[in-house]
Amino acid sequence: MKECKICGCTSRTSRKIIRKNGCISCIDRLNRSIETTKKYKKENSEKISSGLKAWRNKNKEYVVSYRIKYREINTLKLREAKKNYRLNNKEKINALNAKRRASKIKRIPSWFTESDKLQIEALYSSSIRISKCLEVQHHIDHIIPLNGKLVSGLHIPSNLQIIPEFYNLSKHNSFIG
Repeated sequence: MKECKICGCTSRTSRKIIRKNGCISCIDRLNRSIETTKKYKKENSEKISSGLKAWRNKNKEYVVSYRIKYREINTLKLREAKKNYRLNNKEKINALNAKRRASKIKRIPSWFTESDKLQIEALYSSSIRISKCLEVQHHIDHIIPLNGKLVSGLHIPSNLQIIPEFYNLSKHNSFIG
């Protein structure tokens, strides 16, 4: 004898046919509520997104800590998803890389010297050595981002720092000063 996991009726006490987890009337009720929810979300998408945005702004610390914790727990899953995205969207990745290279060229000042170039190369080789020694991937980060919303920096040695990959990826294109 099967029992509905939603309302508790059994196939003997009810003429309703019991399916996997519930009777037909309960499953119909659930389906209608799902359809109603989808319809509401579609009709009120702006209201919902603005409410979520307001909540995220109000709870920034919680959101940041949640995202950090999520990334720590799901590192491999996220890495695999990024890899799949790069493989399936090569044209987008190539366009982004080309845009970044072009902006980097525009962000190199006219007074950039050979000495500056050697210092930057030394930073990149140091980051590789640090990554190997600590067994944690490190990146070269622009302290003031090349394409920031409020301010844009230059691609010069004094605007570069070596930081762990996680911090660089979580900072995105923002200036934390």
